[in-house]
Amino acid sequence: MSEVKSQSPGTGKKKFKKPVNLRQLAAKRDVEVNFGKYQDIMGDVDGNCNIIIYGMGGGGKSVLAMQLSYELALLYGKALYNSHEEKTNRTFKKRANDFLPPFNPLVKFHTGEEYDFETLCRYIERSKYRVVVIDSVQYMRFTVEQLTEMRQRFKRRKFILIMISFGTGVGSTDGANKLLHACDVKLHVKNGKLTSHGRGLDAVVVKQLFTPAKKHKQVGQLELSNAEEHENLN
Repeated sequence: MSEVKSQSPGTGKKKFKKPVNLRQLAAKRDVEVNFGKYQDIMGDVDGNCNIIIYGMGGGGKSVLAMQLSYELALLYGKALYNSHEEKTNRTFKKRANDFLPPFNPLVKFHTGEEYDFETLCRYIERSKYRVVVIDSVQYMRFTVEQLTEMRQRFKRRKFILIMISFGTGVGSTDGANKLLHACDVKLHVKNGKLTSHGRGLDAVVVKQLFTPAKKHKQVGQLELSNAEEHENLN
């Protein structure tokens, strides 16, 4: 597809893609990604998407983000978990030990502490991460403007961005509604129940992740399982 240049006052030259007809649109290649056991809650989205996991504290957001990003690191490419709220303290390490498989050098799943926007972008550029987690957007003070800038800076680097946010009910976050609306996949977690909604789904998907009193007990098809159970849940 050819590009044309347009001049905007004070912004310099910017390239715009020419309009396409329906035949050209149908022939356009999409980046496909295998979401593994999470495919049914993701819907029909490509490999250059925004995902948000939101809800009240203690609902399972961070564990779900860990397991999802690990699965994508296994199937899709290198993952970086940018931890702000808990950094990589004892609680974070315990969750990783309890809910992720043992260390596997073939799975490029990395964690970092309190990277700001520019530092995170440098790591994406330098280490070619394909999956990035921000936990949480409130602690990092990540904005929709930064999201737009990040997507522009890495428009040739197809990657999946997973954001974690505080929230209340389905469709409501704590000051991050603009980010919520910018996401292709929206995963609300409350008391162990997952509600998935977004552009790629024909209908809202609801699953029970765990029973609140027994967070390690397997319930249904999608779990926040501990490491010993992980291999049996595919």
